[in-house]
Parts: sequence; structure tokens; C-alpha cells
Amino acid sequence: MKEHVVILFAESIDAESRNVSLVQPTPEFVEVEEGKNVSIVCKAISPITSCRFVVPGELDEIKLIPNETSSNKNFEYYGSGFETGECGIAINFIKKENNGKASCIVDLNEHLKNIGADVQITITKELPVGK
Repeated sequence: MKEHVVILFAESIDAESRNVSLVQPTPEFVEVEEGKNVSIVCKAISPITSCRFVVPGELDEIKLIPNETSSNKNFEYYGSGFETGECGIAINFIKKENNGKASCIVDLNEHLKNIGADVQITITKELPVGK
């Protein structure tokens, strides 16, 4: 069971400058208790070709592909697929080390790459020692 879903939207593409304007996440942050599950979705204006997340407390960025298992079992792709423009992550059993700014990074095509959005993750309650 996923506790929270955050959706970030890519608002528009300026055809001349090729910039993507991003809308702030709604809500702008996630509050979740340590040990719970949380899902974050970045929604782009068009299909995406790749999806990765940078999560606080993790050494490497997490590359996500629909219907494929991540090398880290605590992270899974979440969303309705690249063709719908969704880049999402399900974080299973969130840790206090995951407290901080998470970033999703998507490529829309060969010209629009490394487009990102951020969401603040706040751990509201720590698990008792020994749990």
C-alpha cells in the first residue's frame, strides 16, 4: 500500500528556446513516517525515453523502467508508463537517510534531456531503535 503520491508536471515547451517550464509539485513536499511506503510521480507533457531518480541517502541515481525490477528492491517504477510521460518511483520502507530533496530526471527525446523536478521528503517519525 502506497502512503502518498506526489505529481510534478512539466508545464510547457517554448519552441524557440527549447526550455521546459516546470510547475512546483503539489504538494511541494511529502511528509512520511520512517518505515512506510511512498510514491512520487513526475508527469511530463509528452512521452519520455528515460527515467531516473536521485534519492537522498542513496549513493547512485536510480534508473527506472516500467515492468522491470530495480537492482535495489526498495525502489520500483511507479506510474502508467513512459508513453504517458510518467516517471515515478515507489520507495518501499523509507529510511531516515531518505530525508531531503529527491529529484526525478527525464529525457523526452534526443534533444530534450536531463529535465528535472524536485520534491522535498521529510521523515516525520523515526522507528524505535531495534525495529
